[in-house]
Amino acid sequence: MKFTEEDLISIPIEFKKIIPSDFESPFYESTITHISPNNEGFISDELLPILESEYNIGNTVVINAGVGQGKSKALIDKVIDYSKSDKYIVIIAVPFNTLIKQYEDDCIERGINQSEIFNIERIKKYNFLNTQDFNDSLLVNDDSNISDFKIHIMTINSFLRNPGENNLKQSEIRTKYFDKLKLFCIQNDKKIVVIFDEIHDGIQNFKEEYIYSLWSFQELIFKIFIVSATFNEASKEVIKYLSEFTNRKISIIEAKRLKAKERQSKLNLIFNDYKAISNNSHLKKLTKELIKEKKNFDLIIYSKKQIKLLLKPNGLLYPIKDELNLCYKDIFDFSKKSDKRYDKELVNVGTNFTTGVNITKENHTLIVVLPKRLPINENINRGIFSSGINALIQTLARQRNVGEIYIVMPTPYKIHNESLPYSQLINEKILNYFDEYSFGNEVKYSNINNQRELLIRVYDKLVSLNNSATIKINKTDRPGMNTLQYPSLERFILEKGEKYLTNKFFDGDLATYTFFAAITNQFLNCTLNEILNDNKIFIEDGNLYGTAYEIYKDFAFCTIFGNPDDELDEVFHSYYSEYEILKNILDFLENKEIYIEDEKANISVKRHLKRALMYLTVQHGTEEGFEGLQNMGSIEMGKTLSKIYFQSCIKFSNIPLLKIGDDTFAKTTYNDNYKLSNDTVLKILHYKKWNEYIDIMEKNIKPHKKHMILSKEPNTLFKSKFKKEKMISDLENMFSSDLILKEEIISFKDTFTTTDDNKKVDTFYTLLFNTFFTKAAIDIQITFSGTRIRFYKDVERKNIESLKINLLYYRIPDAIL
Repeated sequence: MKFTEEDLISIPIEFKKIIPSDFESPFYESTITHISPNNEGFISDELLPILESEYNIGNTVVINAGVGQGKSKALIDKVIDYSKSDKYIVIIAVPFNTLIKQYEDDCIERGINQSEIFNIERIKKYNFLNTQDFNDSLLVNDDSNISDFKIHIMTINSFLRNPGENNLKQSEIRTKYFDKLKLFCIQNDKKIVVIFDEIHDGIQNFKEEYIYSLWSFQELIFKIFIVSATFNEASKEVIKYLSEFTNRKISIIEAKRLKAKERQSKLNLIFNDYKAISNNSHLKKLTKELIKEKKNFDLIIYSKKQIKLLLKPNGLLYPIKDELNLCYKDIFDFSKKSDKRYDKELVNVGTNFTTGVNITKENHTLIVVLPKRLPINENINRGIFSSGINALIQTLARQRNVGEIYIVMPTPYKIHNESLPYSQLINEKILNYFDEYSFGNEVKYSNINNQRELLIRVYDKLVSLNNSATIKINKTDRPGMNTLQYPSLERFILEKGEKYLTNKFFDGDLATYTFFAAITNQFLNCTLNEILNDNKIFIEDGNLYGTAYEIYKDFAFCTIFGNPDDELDEVFHSYYSEYEILKNILDFLENKEIYIEDEKANISVKRHLKRALMYLTVQHGTEEGFEGLQNMGSIEMGKTLSKIYFQSCIKFSNIPLLKIGDDTFAKTTYNDNYKLSNDTVLKILHYKKWNEYIDIMEKNIKPHKKHMILSKEPNTLFKSKFKKEKMISDLENMFSSDLILKEEIISFKDTFTTTDDNKKVDTFYTLLFNTFFTKAAIDIQITFSGTRIRFYKDVERKNIESLKINLLYYRIPDAIL
């Protein structure tokens, strides 16, 4: 479907705010200034005068401005100003090496001589180790001195002396460099101005031991600029730490997020679920056209593994494989075809240009591939998008000029209507979009500016869990013992907070947030243009089970309860009920068209596919389950699933928690997320009745000689109960409300509805026997008063208590049970 900006929902662009109350303390002095972009979307006109007025003020300046609003351009102007002064040395610290080159190029373009710029990537050419005095010659083949460098550009981890995971300390040459830089500033009365750009991506460096090392520059650092378009909660703790170098004076400059219409790229969403991206028809068509017409395009994809699949003979990019610039790191690529930086002259495919690159090509197409959904305990492993929305926003911002942006993503989940915070009219509009395009379970809207309260609650809960240990430690005299102290709130936020929040924001589902942001016009540099939904599933002839297995693997663990507010909800996400998994898969299949090769399949093929998926679900997708699937026909599979399904319904309709009083289901649940729907309550009540019929059958088992026998026909009590309770009508209601019966995955509905009403009781009786009883292979006939009656022989009721497969409803956590 095509969209115009008028079609979309207009709400203010939501972003992480940095406000003075974040630093409410007698120890901090903080102010805030609000600015707005001009008609072209840039903030330099308002930002530069503020920076100029604070030029000689030693403070920490926090610039919170949107992507593409020109904050870096304004900063370069101030870098030039400070570098021209004899008082200052400028250090630019960035999270990635790609940004080092970007800043160096920007400085050179603005008139700074390259000889005045120290680029730490070229540190090996400097001869620090053999020089005694700081002003000695530092270049191996040059006469430059360290004093010539007005601007020093490096990574944040270098500046904080982070040696990396595999080293205990920084290399000797870097250590010598920083020692000499520090000595030079002391001897020549130089003050340091530090710029931390894209601080959100450098948070991992601000561990206590590295902040400790930075204190060697105390009294040398005069001013600090901290810049980002996508601040996070951990950033606030970093700001606090860094402000100590400037007497804890914090000046916040916040730019309003306003879209400049003339700078908007067209945003297109391509939904892609179970299939490999190379099989997505919309993406196939797009890449084929781009390649054929030799148009400018680049592709950012979440993992190098997926890139390699695109380069295989059947991959989308195989026709131009040798013409690509592969921008991802592969230590096993000895041909050196990968691990390259972005090249504006080539088609770039990779993972390493989600930030630090400005794509300025005219009429350019940027394709972004988001990760598939993963099991909840693997949600943090989403490649370059592991940090969630910040990575997404930064990635889309690479497109600097008007063009096209395509996001390949899973179909969004539904959104929880009561979680939306807007007016009734806006909420209804959002829900209408989700009703049309989403499927599966509900995800809660998240307010990005309420995250600190959540982290504090989590931390307080963790502290309380260790309260008894704290009391005992505090009461114990431990002289000479190892340091033993529970981590502070600041350390918790810095080290674990963002990972936790990423899995909380929109319940950790990046696709749902992307869809929400698109329909509510949240992206600064692009506006939703079209949604492309691939409703076709192609099955290779003879490979239905393989397709089912592929669908199952992608959907089995994608169901999300909707995170409850309790901080320890990870306990409840240990696994999902089989019903929940299967419902998620069936929702996905609801509007899909099935094709065998290029021919549309009939309804029986779709039913067979659903049976295969249900079988994989109850077998938990194991290899043994897949092998069993391959050795089973559709009819046999239907009978097997019928037994498993009804046994599960009886078992899980009778767990102790589910007590019935006055025909009302007792909703004793953890919170609203676990309240069972009215349809589920009716199902439970219905299947509880079945147990009564099974009890009647069991009581009618009688000894005969050496055998236990049961009539093959229902007795009078069974029939009268069936008639009195109007079970025909009750069962027919189940055929429209019970998910599995409605989908006709098992054959009971077809058998029952085509049976004469007088015989329906016999059909039900036979179903119960085949499902809940065992018998000998050969029946027995006994004559009573001249009438031969057929009996099941060696009858025994099955014990289903050990059955763990829950196909009746969403799993209620063990902690509740």
